[in-house]
Parts: sequence; C-alpha cells; structure tokens
Amino acid sequence: MPIGECTITLQDVSIISACGTWVSESNVTPIAEVCETLLGARPPPEMIRGHTLKLSWLVDEFGDIPHQADDLTVLWHARAFILRLISSIFPDKTNSRVNLMFLPLLEDLREAGTYSWGGACLAFLYRELCRVAVTETKEISGPLFILQIWAWERFKIISPSIRDPSAPHDAPLGARWSRARQITEVTTHVLPQIRSLGNHIVRNYLMSCQTCVSKVVPVGRQWCH
Repeated sequence: MPIGECTITLQDVSIISACGTWVSESNVTPIAEVCETLLGARPPPEMIRGHTLKLSWLVDEFGDIPHQADDLTVLWHARAFILRLISSIFPDKTNSRVNLMFLPLLEDLREAGTYSWGGACLAFLYRELCRVAVTETKEISGPLFILQIWAWERFKIISPSIRDPSAPHDAPLGARWSRARQITEVTTHVLPQIRSLGNHIVRNYLMSCQTCVSKVVPVGRQWCH
C-alpha cells in the first residue's frame, strides 16, 4: 500500500486505543468464587453463562461508589469498572457479556498495568478477521473500533469529515474521531458494509495499477525499438 502498511500493527493499537505494548488466558476457578473474592459480590446464577458474566449486573451492582467507602470497596469498584472496559476490547458477539477469565488478572492492579493488553487485543482482532474470511460468517466480534479508526486514518476516501483533528487532552489519538459523527449502529451487525468497503478499496487499487501499466507499457515498447 502507498502508506507502507498492509494491516493493523501493534503500534496502531497502542496509538489508537492507548493499550499497552502479552496477556494470556488465566486459569479460571469457579466463577462465583472468583467474583466474591475480587469483586466482593456473588452474581446470581442467571447472570452467568459458561465463563461469561452479564454486563448489566456489573452496572447495577457497581454504580456509584458509596460515600466514605473504605479502600477495599473502592478496589472492588475499580476492578468492576476495568472489567467493563475490557468488555469493549474483548467483546462477544452480543456486546452484553464479559469473559471472566480476565478477572484474576486484575487481582493486583499494579501488575495488571504491566501486561501487554495491546498485544492481546491485536491477536484477538486478527482471529476474528480470519473468521470473517469464511463467507458463511454472519457476525463478527472483537475490537472493531480499532479496525474502523485505522481505516479512517489510512484511507481518507472512506473517512468522515472531522471538525477538530486534535485528540482531547490526555486521550489516545483515536478519541478525536468521536467528534466526527454519531455512530448509532453497532459494527458487529454491519459485516456486509465492512466487506463492501474492503472491496471498494481493492477495486480502486487495481484500477490504479492498471493505469500505471497502461502508461509504462508504451514507453517500454519505445525502448525496445
């Protein structure tokens, strides 16, 4: 590509989302026990499915921090908030659940800050993009906002207009696109649009290649004579 890249890199993830520059799956002990230990509350059985937890329970259970809360209560709320953030980077196809394999990684928040969340994010995105390559796939999950912002940054022909190119104070570069337009449709349900944009880029690239060839061939023939 003219931009020097053919796909999203770890540097792109770091700049767009501010994720760290390896996080692996942790050993999952009984979910209810993990939640009670690290969040101070046990979710009801209907909120748990497999190794995932309903996000609405986190929102209801850990809303506002109680007045004069002790350090342990603040820590529980901090873990719940970070878990909700993780659900936006490692979402499932419903966008309503979070995998609790990440919760044990938040036991020590200082140590969690040293993990390469960006590497895990990029690996997850690549896996989902590989699944999309199968034509029978109807939905896609993963941090698609990174894919969308990367495309807007690299291919101006498909990017919306942006009023202020600077990012908000102390925010990653990708935050500046929040001022571009309101997105009311979740990207997991617009897979045909993503494919259409990809096909549009490929067609334009092939047309530009054909134009270059049509200009080079006559010159080459003159040299041969």
